[in-house]
Amino acid sequence: MRLSIYSFNDLSRSYGIIQFEGSESGGLLNALRSLGLRGVRKVVSEVLGCNVKSLSLAFGDMFYEDRRYVMAYLKVELNDGETYLIEVYEDSASVISTEDALATRNVLINLISRLVPGVKLPKSFIVGI
Repeated sequence: MRLSIYSFNDLSRSYGIIQFEGSESGGLLNALRSLGLRGVRKVVSEVLGCNVKSLSLAFGDMFYEDRRYVMAYLKVELNDGETYLIEVYEDSASVISTEDALATRNVLINLISRLVPGVKLPKSFIVGI
């Protein structure tokens, strides 16, 4: 898995892109589908160690340049106002969060490694330039 996250000092937002490699493709999408709303909520609560205020999970299709992609949409809002919006596709995912890049990176790594055991986790990262 490759993970790129960036944030802006004057905004309370971080943006990220996840690219799944080889056998990792489809793993997160399948995990979300098999767990369903209640299962995903339980995993998110356990991984983040707090109660989830709101969780949305939807599955559908996206058309991009006349090509169809299966996708899942996951929105997590915690009691302290932290919010994560994640669009998951077969080979990638995009993320928008209300946290800084480092906090977002840590949440994503913990969540994805729990949902997709055996995923190759990124080892290096750069924060701030």
